[in-house]
Amino acid sequence: MTTIEEFIEIHGIKMKECNKIHQSPYMPDFKGDHWEIVLHMPGKGINEFVTYFSKGIGHKGKRPTVSEVLDCIASDASGYENSNSFEDWANDYGYDTDSRRAETIYHNVKAASLNMKNFLGKEAYETLLWEPERM
Repeated sequence: MTTIEEFIEIHGIKMKECNKIHQSPYMPDFKGDHWEIVLHMPGKGINEFVTYFSKGIGHKGKRPTVSEVLDCIASDASGYENSNSFEDWANDYGYDTDSRRAETIYHNVKAASLNMKNFLGKEAYETLLWEPERM
């Protein structure tokens, strides 16, 4: 079993940009620190992945690491991949299946998961989701 850090090294993933922003478009009510992140992986057709990342105020503005970003995305993506539908996903995470907010979150997780799969390639994506030890 590998670690997230080993996965990052094997695939040469770097943080190209980490820009602090006022608010994440996906978490408008979350009080914390927010960043727009650009990850870069050399030698691929789609070699950049753009995402938003947030941390609670207890982190006092400390920039996220590539490990933290990938671990968070892998956690969300594995939940999406394990579900058969929105209703299945919502039940797993304790959301009301009639909630528009929950459905929006589900679609954001789905989009981020598919974008990560396109960025890494199917094999590396599967490895990221199921093999490394979680942080």
